[in-house]
Amino acid sequence: MFPEGEHDSIIRAARDIVDQKIAMPVLLGNEKAIRAKAAELGIEQLEFEIVNVPNPEHGAAYADALYDLRKRKGVTLRPPKTS
Repeated sequence: MFPEGEHDSIIRAARDIVDQKIAMPVLLGNEKAIRAKAAELGIEQLEFEIVNVPNPEHGAAYADALYDLRKRKGVTLRPPKTS
């Protein structure tokens, strides 16, 4: 899972991971921005999952999963904002 899914280096790394058949990356970010950036980089076919984080359902699920994986390493879970 790559939280900085819109960055050039992350998109290139995800492509390399797929090409080498290491894993199936998941990029977090704005799907349109990721696809546009990939096109700029000459990556036409995206063979990895893109999760649009602003969707509250996905964001909370991924935050919980990351917390479960990293809580013993000092990661803390910030309570959701209440408006």
